[in-house]
Amino acid sequence: MQTANEHWKIKNRAKSYLMQIRWIDDDIKREEEEIIKLTAMAEGLRAITYDRDKVQTSGNDCNTDTIIKLLEYKAKIEADSLELIELRSIIRNQIAAMQDPIYKQILFRYYMDGQRFETIASDLNYSYQYIINAHGRALQAFEKLYMTN
Repeated sequence: MQTANEHWKIKNRAKSYLMQIRWIDDDIKREEEEIIKLTAMAEGLRAITYDRDKVQTSGNDCNTDTIIKLLEYKAKIEADSLELIELRSIIRNQIAAMQDPIYKQILFRYYMDGQRFETIASDLNYSYQYIINAHGRALQAFEKLYMTN
C-alpha cells in the first residue's frame, strides 16, 4: 500500500514529465513575443546616414545588438520547436499505448491539447471531480508503465 507521500511523488513525477510539452510550448511563445518586440525596436532605430562631410553611425551598435538578439531568439525557437516535435511524438505514442481509454483521453487532451479539466469533463460527459480523480489514476498508470526504475 502506498503512503500519501509516495502517491504524491509518483503523480508529480509523471505530471512533470508530461508537462514538458506545455513548458516548451510556453517558452516558444515567449521567444516569439520577444522577437516581435525586438523587431519593432530594430525598425525604430535609425540607420547609418551618409553625407559628404560626415558619417553618422548613431544607433548602429544598438541595431547590430538587436539583430544579434533576434538571430539568437530565432535559433532558440528552432531548437525548442525540434525538441517539442520529438517529445510530442514520444509522449503521444506512450499515451496511445496505455490500456484504459479514459486515461488516454484525459492525458492526451490535457497534456497534448492543453485542454482544461472542465472542458474534458464536459466533452466526455463526466463530472469535473471524476476527471480530476481519473487524471490522478492515469498519472499513476503512466508512471507504472514508463517511469519505474
